[in-house]
Amino acid sequence: MPKETLRALWCILFPRRCFFCNAVTAVEDRLCRECAAVPEEEYVVAEPRCKHCGAAQKSCPCGGKAMFFSDVLSPYYYVQPAFSAVRQFKFHGKREKAAQMAEDMAKRILDCFPDRPFDCICYVPQTEDEMRKRGYNQSQLLAQELSEQTGIPSCDALVKLYDTKRQQTLSSTARSGNVLGVFDVRRPGAVFEKNVLLVDDIKTTGTTLNECAKMLRIYGANTVIAAVFALTKKEEPRA
Repeated sequence: MPKETLRALWCILFPRRCFFCNAVTAVEDRLCRECAAVPEEEYVVAEPRCKHCGAAQKSCPCGGKAMFFSDVLSPYYYVQPAFSAVRQFKFHGKREKAAQMAEDMAKRILDCFPDRPFDCICYVPQTEDEMRKRGYNQSQLLAQELSEQTGIPSCDALVKLYDTKRQQTLSSTARSGNVLGVFDVRRPGAVFEKNVLLVDDIKTTGTTLNECAKMLRIYGANTVIAAVFALTKKEEPRA
């Protein structure tokens, strides 16, 4: 059978999917037409960025509010088309997207820290009940893929002590109280005097990442830098 015929059959049986929305696309294209039509400046986080919130400095909405993590690395804002990728991965069982998502995260991490100064990768944990409901921890999958792609060892040092309401359902004021005292470090020796890369899928207000980073610092981590696939895009501050 000619190679062209085999290639055509392969494309029919296993069509190429858009990286973001999972729609069928041309073999040579990473994105579908709809996702490719969105200007990159609308969803790609531009450098230089604010180290407190991760957004581009020119549109930083946080006002330099200090956190327990010292930097935030994210390739995208949580808007279309990156929004679709997170939804597919987090709520529609597309765990295979972890490898591609981690690839874009790893590029941003290594662009910003080419000497890889991290001792380990930690991730935002879930309770056993939360794991049973979804079947997997999306942050853990991203951490494992990042470990493979960067060579930085992954570590399950953090533990979530009890179930909480979903952060997405709460106001920004209520989110801090919702996760206060929820996390702990079960392997203190794994993070003591270590430079930790803390991984989650998205960052909205940053309260969950901040609470995890606080516990890592309490248990002796030297530095904690957060890495996410996407962060909430706030309105630009008015002059």
